[in-house]
Amino acid sequence: MIQTQGSLVQEGPDEVRKVAVCLHHKLSSGANSARPALDIALEARRRQRRFQFDDVGVGLAGWLSMQRVELRQRQIWRAAGRALSKDEEKTRSLIAELRDHPQFSPEHEPSRYRRFLGGLLFAEELPTLGLGRRVLDLPLPVVRTKHGKALLQSLRASALEEAAVGAKGWRGYYLEAAVAADQLLSDNPCTHRLLILGATALGSEGQPISEWDVLRLDLLKNRDWRLVAVECSVTESSQKASEDRDKLERLGEAVDQRFSDLCEYRALLATPGESQPQYVDSRRGFSRT
Repeated sequence: MIQTQGSLVQEGPDEVRKVAVCLHHKLSSGANSARPALDIALEARRRQRRFQFDDVGVGLAGWLSMQRVELRQRQIWRAAGRALSKDEEKTRSLIAELRDHPQFSPEHEPSRYRRFLGGLLFAEELPTLGLGRRVLDLPLPVVRTKHGKALLQSLRASALEEAAVGAKGWRGYYLEAAVAADQLLSDNPCTHRLLILGATALGSEGQPISEWDVLRLDLLKNRDWRLVAVECSVTESSQKASEDRDKLERLGEAVDQRFSDLCEYRALLATPGESQPQYVDSRRGFSRT
C-alpha cells in the first residue's frame, strides 16, 4: 500500500481541493507490473504541498522493501544545505536562474516551488534544512538544465570536501548528500526520477532493523523501471562493507521476482572521491534478461 495525504487537485485558477489517496497494489501469482502504481504515486507526489512529499517516499520504500519504514533524511538535507551555503553568492545566483523555469509554473508544479526558491533569494541567511531539501528534490527537467546541473555539481563538490575533512559527526551525512546529488545527475535515460533518502526499516516495537542510505527510482520510456540502492561509508572497512552488502541483498530479495517490469536492481557501495563519489558494485544487484 502506498498512501499520500493532503494532495491537491486543481479545480480552477484560484481553487484547489484537498484529497487523500490510498493506493493498493494487488499481487496475483507470479510477477506483476508495478508501473501503473508507480505512475499514480509519482503524479500524486507532484501535486502535493511542498512539505508533504515524504508520504509517497515512505509508502514506496515500505512497498519495495516489504517492511514498515520511516525516512530519516533531515540530517542529509542539513548537510546538503550547509554544503551549498559555503558559497552563498553562487548558490543564490543559480537559484535565481532556476526559479523561472517553466517546470515551476502552476500547471506543472502546483506545490509553489517557485515561491520557495524566490524566498531564498531575499533571505538574510540561507535556511540549510529547507535549501538542502528542495535542491535534492529538483524535478528531472530542471536537473538537466545548465544551471540545475551546476547547482547539484556545486553541492556534490562541497559535500565531498566536507565528507573528507569536515567534523567527524557530519562526514557520513555529507557523503550521503554528495551521493544523492550525484544520483540525481546520473545520465542514465529515464522519464521520471525520485530519490528516497534515509529509508529505515522498523521492527515490531519501532526499533531500526535496517536502513538504506540512498534509493533512486527511475521510470523508463518503455514502461520499465530501475531501482538503484547505494550504501555510503566515509572509510573503507571490510566489516562495514559486509554489513552494507547484507542490507543491499535484503532489499534485492524483497523486489526480486515480484515485478515483471523491474528491468534492473543496481546495488552499490560508495566512498568519497575527489570530484565525485567512488562506487563499487556490491554484486548484490541483478538485471532482467
